[in-house]
Amino acid sequence: MANISSSASDSKLHFENIDILRGFAAIIVMLYHVVVLGNFITFPHWGPFQIIRNGWMGVILFFVISGFVITLSLGRENITNPITVRVNFMVRRWFRIAPLYYFTILIFVSFLQPHLIFLPARSLAAHFGTHLLFIHNLFPQTQGSIDGPNWTIALEMQFYLLMALLIRKLFTWKISKLAVLFCLSAWIWRFSTTLYLEPGNSDSNIQSYLSNLLPGVLDQFLVGILLAILWIRSEKENSKFSKLLEKSARNFSILFLVFIVLFSLCLRMVTHIDYWGSTLMIVFFRSLLAITFGLLVLASITFPIKKLPFLLPFRYLGKISYGIYLWHIIVLSTILDRMPWLSGYKLMLTVCGFTLSLASMSYHLIEKPMITKGQAFLKMRNKS
Repeated sequence: MANISSSASDSKLHFENIDILRGFAAIIVMLYHVVVLGNFITFPHWGPFQIIRNGWMGVILFFVISGFVITLSLGRENITNPITVRVNFMVRRWFRIAPLYYFTILIFVSFLQPHLIFLPARSLAAHFGTHLLFIHNLFPQTQGSIDGPNWTIALEMQFYLLMALLIRKLFTWKISKLAVLFCLSAWIWRFSTTLYLEPGNSDSNIQSYLSNLLPGVLDQFLVGILLAILWIRSEKENSKFSKLLEKSARNFSILFLVFIVLFSLCLRMVTHIDYWGSTLMIVFFRSLLAITFGLLVLASITFPIKKLPFLLPFRYLGKISYGIYLWHIIVLSTILDRMPWLSGYKLMLTVCGFTLSLASMSYHLIEKPMITKGQAFLKMRNKS
């Protein structure tokens, strides 16, 4: 859910086509929840509709994008401001992430779960305290207690902190060492969950909760991290990778074609294999999917045509994607509660309409002003 344009002042860091991917990820997550929570059992299973049926994959695309843009931003600033890079980065991230996140929590509790306010003091502190500190994903009783999907926001903030702590190592370690460390951490973590929870005979919600703690998703962030490191190194030296990053029809076509082949394979695997019933799927599938999305990120960077007017709305969806992600469950839950007669495509269109409207308003009224305030705060702090 990271937005690189808000985390770095250098305009060269912004890739407009990645905005399209970010918007796509948010939309498929939203439609996935409409299908699942809205009990849209007649929604098609064939062809491209499988993407929505497996819309949880959009979260992994977010992680890959986040790994790429955050590492690229940190790498650039580490060169120009090595002393203040950690603090500046975390301050920018807080101003970018926290305001809308806290606001949507307030709206969710006020309109959908006001009973939380009247819980005993200890439970009240557990739910709200963990959400305020971005650690609610660490505990099964609080992970989805307020606006379910925002467990990923806590995970993102934990990832940002890890990146800030590792900033000195990221660009000095060999890529092979970094890849082995992150991949082994994720694989060992996910494999350990299968020892505790037998695949096929355990609660998939608990399996998902444990698998998606930070050690279990490092391989997904890693793909974006490696792409960013290779990008930064390619700027300093003429390498084969730098040629692959050049905008050209050839590069884009090759990368996108390989992505389509691998993504089709991934869809086929999740369609025909019981994910939570297979140890191999639990341990390795998300690594394959992250690599697949890494190719999509590369393809978006190498897209040769700079300006296509019909892409502007899709890029705008990327700009408001954070709001789409935070608002859609609030909208969906409210509609299911207040207008239970809505179903199917009518429900989907209604949720999309209200969610996009709220996301657009919150982007202009909350996100952009807070990003500006964050930049002003850092200027004052750095001057002093």
